[in-house]
Amino acid sequence: MTGVDECEQNPYAAENVNTKSVEWILNEFSGYFIFISTDYVFDGKDGP
Repeated sequence: MTGVDECEQNPYAAENVNTKSVEWILNEFSGYFIFISTDYVFDGKDGP
């Protein structure tokens, strides 16, 4: 679930798809998680 509008309209589904599923995978398997941001989070120029 990557559409910003869709995530804002249905935050419960967005959380389940984008965080809870990742949490489950990380708990089931060993390894590393690498998060790659998009320009919706950080455009590479202007920080918080």
